[in-house]
Amino acid sequence: MSGVALEDWELTAARDAVVYQTLDELCTIKRQDDLDDDYGGVGTTTVVVAEDVPCRVHGEPIFGRFAQGIEGSVPLFVVSLPYGTNVRAQDSLEFQDGTKLAVTRVFTPETWALFTQVEASTGSR
Repeated sequence: MSGVALEDWELTAARDAVVYQTLDELCTIKRQDDLDDDYGGVGTTTVVVAEDVPCRVHGEPIFGRFAQGIEGSVPLFVVSLPYGTNVRAQDSLEFQDGTKLAVTRVFTPETWALFTQVEASTGSR
């Protein structure tokens, strides 16, 4: 059997179909951004990158690991988002029930992947 590549429209259709069938929650992606103040200094502000992003938190958290930039052992979760979602390490995912997760790592998706996946923690930075 020889490998047959999917056409772009087929991959897009597959991604669209699974988003609404498997990503059963909504979240808001927030990011810290630099802000120039009136005195020539730089501060930070929180900006909303995207709202009502379909997502899914997978399974139970993984304990006993050290997340990059977080002190101590914290629970880590894998979260799926639509393929190509604008998300970065250190972003915040805020869910409708009030839960907040800090993105610790974005997995590099394959070109044929259906989702963008991140590792996220309840720990604070």
